Amino acid sequence: MISIIIPVYKSGKTLLELHEKLKKELSTIKNEIIFVDDCSNDESWNIIKQISKNNENIKAYKFSKNFGQHAALLCGIRKASGEIIVTMDDDFQHPPEKIKLLLDKISDECHVVYGTPLKQNRSIFRNITSQIIKLLISFLTGKKYIRQISSFRAFKTTLRDNFSNFKGTDVHIDTLLNWTTEKFGYVLLEHKQRKYSKSNYSFTKLYDTALTMISNYGVNPLRIASLLGILFSFLGFLLLFYILGEYFVSGEKVRGFVFVASIIIIFSGAQLFIMGIFGEYLIKILRKNDNQPPYKIEEKIEKI
Repeated sequence: MISIIIPVYKSGKTLLELHEKLKKELSTIKNEIIFVDDCSNDESWNIIKQISKNNENIKAYKFSKNFGQHAALLCGIRKASGEIIVTMDDDFQHPPEKIKLLLDKISDECHVVYGTPLKQNRSIFRNITSQIIKLLISFLTGKKYIRQISSFRAFKTTLRDNFSNFKGTDVHIDTLLNWTTEKFGYVLLEHKQRKYSKSNYSFTKLYDTALTMISNYGVNPLRIASLLGILFSFLGFLLLFYILGEYFVSGEKVRGFVFVASIIIIFSGAQLFIMGIFGEYLIKILRKNDNQPPYKIEEKIEKI
């Protein structure tokens, strides 16, 4: 059996059609469909209840407030009963007819498979921002497969055992999967355009997601901060030797307000940047020590 997990947020217009398409495409495969409503403020939950009345393979959970897409995915992963889990969006960007391609690639040599888009059907700003973030994370973490990451993914359910007791609010499914395996693969697919809604990911959410991924994948940013500290200290000593040399050789002090101001700005900026990196890690530590749950379920439907 496979488990299809769909995080839902303000998707009342797509859910019925999406469910019908999934039923058609997965008619020959034993499956369960898990909807996780991230506290939508439309008719999404009522439509999910309507779907569940006429279908026995439905599980559904409604959050008490908006916890985010990855918290919704974590909830669905924990509730899944299938041997393989497939995660997909609720807006038809991920074609249900391509699920079998992901399943076919799952093997002992490939535990996680991403449905990587051939072309992103999003705004130019979102495409550029997303690519820059992925390149940056790939560089900082040394994980090349990050460029293929997509929310359309399939993986073995056994992988969740290593993060089943995860606590904290900084949830990111791909970093959790990275803790459990290094056997990643991908299939190039044509992702469709959103049928009705717009993306709920603002620049702030993208920025927060990027910071969560970078800090969760390892300590390379801290090492880079240390190297920057060493580099700027070295440049500071070179500048000191230059100033002393000018004074003893020519007997004149180095003049120029612009020169001095530029040096102060450069070193101050470097210090603030390094402090910011340390601050992000401290925030992560504080959040994890609070032992706050990643989500809270307000209502649920479990027929299986």
